[in-house]
Amino acid sequence: EDEGSQSSDQNITQLMKAINSVIFPQSGEQATFLPTVNSIVITAIPARVGAIKDMLAKIDKKTPQIMLEAKIVEVTLDRNDQFGIDWNAVVSASGANRPTTFPFRNDGTLNFLPSKQTNYYPATTSDGTSLNGMSNFPIVDAFSAVGQRINPGTFTTTLNAANVFSFGSLNFSQFSATLRMIDERDDTKILSSPRITTLNNQPAVIKVISNVFLQKQQTSTDTASVVTVEFEKDPREIGVILKVTPHINEVGEIMVNLNPQVSSELAFEELSVSGSTNTVAMTYNSREADTQVMVKDGETIFIGGLITETKAKEDHKLPILGDVFGGIPLVGELFKYRQDNVDKTEVVFFITVNILDEDKESIKKSELHSRLYREYYLDQTEDQKEKKRPALKKGKLRSSRKKVEVKKMGTLDVEQNKEIKPIFDFRKR
Repeated sequence: EDEGSQSSDQNITQLMKAINSVIFPQSGEQATFLPTVNSIVITAIPARVGAIKDMLAKIDKKTPQIMLEAKIVEVTLDRNDQFGIDWNAVVSASGANRPTTFPFRNDGTLNFLPSKQTNYYPATTSDGTSLNGMSNFPIVDAFSAVGQRINPGTFTTTLNAANVFSFGSLNFSQFSATLRMIDERDDTKILSSPRITTLNNQPAVIKVISNVFLQKQQTSTDTASVVTVEFEKDPREIGVILKVTPHINEVGEIMVNLNPQVSSELAFEELSVSGSTNTVAMTYNSREADTQVMVKDGETIFIGGLITETKAKEDHKLPILGDVFGGIPLVGELFKYRQDNVDKTEVVFFITVNILDEDKESIKKSELHSRLYREYYLDQTEDQKEKKRPALKKGKLRSSRKKVEVKKMGTLDVEQNKEIKPIFDFRKR
């Protein structure tokens, strides 16, 4: 049975419980739910039936829907962005102060996570033997672009000194100015741009992931070179996950529970078991936040400041000469060199929240079209419709129902095609 049917059955049970608390079974009153027609049959005195109808009218209302549009952007920072993008400067350039929402500080930042988190994955065999003298596999807590790979043993990850997450809300003009600023940068990459619609108070989950099965344990025998590898039953989700639950209050404000997660696969590290047998451990980074934001309809929630610094070593050599003399000790160093590259990236979340109003979205029910429809087409005779029919205009052309006689154009007479002579004719005769 799926989750939707369970929720529906639970609501019906609660509704019938509320109705049964009002009626009196001792007097022969009863209430029965008919699932085939989705109706409730009530047998009671008229006053009781009227009270139950009023109660159902207050409860049985259309649940509002919320459309969530998310943009997950990764920006590669340069030397001018040592502490990330200056979001305050971007928003102030749009002509408005930057509003922040509870539970964020006035500057729009919240330092609620520890400076560094490191998880561990067990790295022992079935008999308790540790791998390469290690008790755990480190799972580095940082993140970079989804799907990026770095060669094992050539990377280190560190977090920025401040490790500050920026939160806030943006109106339409501020959001447009921010997107224009990001779009002008050549080092911007959109990781995902999903859109989803959900009901009020119902969670919505957006996943752009890859399922990766991690090695659980590895067993080897001493008598034969037989290695048994066992993987985890459930895969690890590597990628972008966004969990959103909206709540609309009486005044139309929306409280949004946000849980964004970004993780990426980094590398496979080879470790030895008992000196001869090797095993592979995958290290991946992960970063997530969990918060609540109060916004208005149409506003955009933004989460920034998720900065990662990745250091990698690259080998460079001269063409041809590096291939010929690169392997010679001492001499080969003259034709090649190793460079340390530092890449710093920032991931930004933009979530725009819109309340869907079917009455306003429907063209037929809109005020203008409804008025024109009644005026020109309802309760009118054909002559009245013809007189009140609006004229169609496009430039200087008008549509008309007047019949016009069109005559066929005659053929051009060759004799009428006379030669036109110039005023001064200097041609030789």
